[in-house]
Amino acid sequence: MKKFKLLLLLLPAVLAAGCGSGDSETAVDSASSAVTGPSDDTAQATMQHIMDGMQSGQPIVIWNALPESYQKDVNGLVQTFGSNMDPDVWKQSIALVSTVQKLLVDKGEFIGNYPMLVQSPNADAVKQAIPQVAGFFKIVIDGSSDLEALKAFDGGAFMKTTGANLITQFDAMAQLAPNPTGGPNGLAAISRVKLETVESGDSAETLKITSPDGQEHLQQFVKVEGKWLPLDLTQDWDMKMAEARDALAKLPEQSGAMKGQMMMVSGMATGMLAPLQSAENQEQVNAALDGFVQSAMGMFMGGMGGPPSGAFDAPSDGNTPPTDSVDSLGNGPDGGSDK
Repeated sequence: MKKFKLLLLLLPAVLAAGCGSGDSETAVDSASSAVTGPSDDTAQATMQHIMDGMQSGQPIVIWNALPESYQKDVNGLVQTFGSNMDPDVWKQSIALVSTVQKLLVDKGEFIGNYPMLVQSPNADAVKQAIPQVAGFFKIVIDGSSDLEALKAFDGGAFMKTTGANLITQFDAMAQLAPNPTGGPNGLAAISRVKLETVESGDSAETLKITSPDGQEHLQQFVKVEGKWLPLDLTQDWDMKMAEARDALAKLPEQSGAMKGQMMMVSGMATGMLAPLQSAENQEQVNAALDGFVQSAMGMFMGGMGGPPSGAFDAPSDGNTPPTDSVDSLGNGPDGGSDK
């Protein structure tokens, strides 16, 4: 959701800008802070508290920063999804992700040595990222595959367990990304974010937030149910929740269409991934990935209105005209019959 980007400012900014890991004492202090809450009842203290918690890999601070009514809204949406989502469609979706995850585990070394990846500028980082991505998918699968569990979803419990694991895995992947500024990557870049209170008040404050790359952003905060939140988040909250509830209410009546779409997607994915699943050596994996890339590009070009299959096929010999130069009556480019 677009408006959440301000509350979650630190995560995307960090992954883009990067920084290094803090020492263990700082991590312990941050962990303690995540439990005790902000040091002061101000917007700046709230944001600093979120920064400290995220830096120590504890996204529970984001959940705790939400008012109780907002938490109830989020829990309700996930629980409704668990109740209204078609079990067969969800099972197929998870199965498809599981297939990709297993391929990254079983064929990861071969995939990392695929020529197209080996020749990329960040080949080593890409190779190291494969098991990290597989681990990330595994956490997602384990945390969301059971629709019955989603019916009893609790955001606080999720953030303490699955959410924390996802953040840790995401940070590990971020560590592998190149940083042109020379600084280290990952969640620890949060330590380079600067906060300054520009305007203060009992129920409204304005902060100047300077990201690790030096960009400045003015953000207004307001107090809702005793919690400091970005102003634009609160302005759109009720509308976004209503829209989400309406969409979820329609899921049961859309189950038939979703099943058809999922069968089509699953069928195409199965066909494209089958050669890779059966590959047993580097040569076979390379051939399977070549075919996968070609199929994916063909699907993309088709979706973008690209040239039809065969448009770029070369003639079989020097005397045979290209297939697209023969009209529907079998006449060649000179108007005569090509038969």
